[in-house]
Amino acid sequence: AAAISLSLFTTFISQMTLVATPDIIIASFIALTVYTMCRGGMTVLTRLGELIFPVVIILITIASLGSLEQADFTALLPILQDGIAPLLNGTFTSFAFYFAEGFTAVMLLSQMVENGNGKSGIIWGTIFVTAFVTMIFIRNLAVLGYPFVGSLYFPSYTVASIITLGKFFQRMEVLISIVFILCKLMKICILEEYVKMTTESLTGKSIGYGIVTLVIFNLSQILFSGIADAFIWLESYRYYLILPCVILPLIEAVRLKNSK
Repeated sequence: AAAISLSLFTTFISQMTLVATPDIIIASFIALTVYTMCRGGMTVLTRLGELIFPVVIILITIASLGSLEQADFTALLPILQDGIAPLLNGTFTSFAFYFAEGFTAVMLLSQMVENGNGKSGIIWGTIFVTAFVTMIFIRNLAVLGYPFVGSLYFPSYTVASIITLGKFFQRMEVLISIVFILCKLMKICILEEYVKMTTESLTGKSIGYGIVTLVIFNLSQILFSGIADAFIWLESYRYYLILPCVILPLIEAVRLKNSK
């Protein structure tokens, strides 16, 4: 999951801004940044999260409010026109990428760190992320429409690019870029910390952050041949997440709870 997040992060930057820069160069700088952040441990990541959280909220709110003029909420109707299957499919996709891929790692880390007790934070985080993901999804549908939003690789970026509030406030995609960069960095760091701690717990041996970062970096370079290949593969990837990101973490969580 960490390698895939790094690969998608690299693809986003190379496609949207640094088109002429080789992906391996972009991925190298991202991996170096992740390694530097992870070396400080969970305490540093927590403090960074506290700093990033309000910035992300403010930027998402600004972009969402700015898109209201272009939004047509009648595009959301009729609800369940094609039955409940598309809704369930989208719900499972959101669960796999927003929760299974990240929240299970957070839940397990909260038990593995010393005196970890993050149940309250996890519950409120789940509620908050659910509300914000729902809001963003509705906004994207209202602005782009159902057929178009499903054909884009980064719909939120496209929505921000068409925001126009007079002659001064235009093309707010830089806000979405900042949000994507900050969130992806934190996600990769959390997943790397999760990989390191679980591997050490299972093997009983200490593993350095350098080795974990190097493995993630190398995997990210061989996963996809391009952005189209990445998003085609992601259609099946959400099903593969069930074992490593749902079942195994639950087993490890039960083992840790029984060992205390």
